[in-house]
Amino acid sequence: MQNYLSELPQEIVDWDPRLISINTNGFTNSHRYILSQLSSSHDVTFVQETRFRTSSLHDKVAYHWNRITNHEGLLFFEPPLYPDVPTSPATGGLATLIHPHSPLKDATEFPHENPTLRGRYLQIRCTLGALTIVLHNVYAPVVK
Repeated sequence: MQNYLSELPQEIVDWDPRLISINTNGFTNSHRYILSQLSSSHDVTFVQETRFRTSSLHDKVAYHWNRITNHEGLLFFEPPLYPDVPTSPATGGLATLIHPHSPLKDATEFPHENPTLRGRYLQIRCTLGALTIVLHNVYAPVVK
């Protein structure tokens, strides 16, 4: 049997990925803990159901993330589906946070055009050494 690890670049062999996925059921001020504690102890944090009601809430989270990471962390959003009725809550919405201590580099969002995936799927492509890594953040609720 061939030792596949010997064929991989050393930075890949040495990486011990720390990933976390959290369904927030609505990202609010009380979820600053996610930004400050959980995200700082993980390379990548996947957040589902952000349910931001306005784009200004995206900006607020981005502001706090930039303060925490000294503008070195990366933050990607897939906005939620906004309701037709203003009193109804938004549904879905995703955020992927890449901490500066992560060895993942050159992260870019890879957009999709599928309307079914709006608010439910966020794909980020990045590199780890010479290897391309694709991060998939998926919100897949059970349809009742």
